[in-house]
Amino acid sequence: MSLVIAVGSSKFVLFCGEQRKNYESGETEENFKKVIRLSDTCIMGITGTTNDLWPITNHLLVNENQVRNGIQKQTYKEIDDELHLAFDEITKCIEDDPDPDEFNFFITIGGFDAGKMRIDAYAHSGGKSVQEHFTMKKEDELNYITMSNDAKHEMNFIKYVNSMPEKTILNFKNAFKDTVEKGMKFDKTINNNYTFEVIRRKDVE
Repeated sequence: MSLVIAVGSSKFVLFCGEQRKNYESGETEENFKKVIRLSDTCIMGITGTTNDLWPITNHLLVNENQVRNGIQKQTYKEIDDELHLAFDEITKCIEDDPDPDEFNFFITIGGFDAGKMRIDAYAHSGGKSVQEHFTMKKEDELNYITMSNDAKHEMNFIKYVNSMPEKTILNFKNAFKDTVEKGMKFDKTINNNYTFEVIRRKDVE
């Protein structure tokens, strides 16, 4: 699988990802970006099968390294509306197909919409479609989304976070690095080639 973790607070949104891409042939690519900054207000994280992701992300990306023209100027809500519509269309096609192929994808976006932190996640795996939506309601509230098929990654991340003296961006980055280093001992589908993207609330330095 892969490992991407999104952290949302009232002051910032941080996406952390590793970069190993695994092919059915057994070959790997070690620099595949799974965390992409779409605009000044929105970051996207992706995991799963590339061919399954593409029908949903192709209106946002040319490839994993290039955002389509015009996306950078869209608001968070506009980006989420497009993503939500594409997700609804592809999941309806899957549900209407009497013999559908096995789809496996997980897409999460996070950022700020009118000054409020949001995280929105869309996934299809194991024959089920799932959506999760978080909006910051309290100043000290934290939200996490872990994009991985192995629950041990999330357990290791939360354990590190709970031991942190301060909930800072640097400490969350270190929590992710520690999670990957531990995870590589039992999960051969990830690497320690890290990607981090962060968006701070405009009134926060």
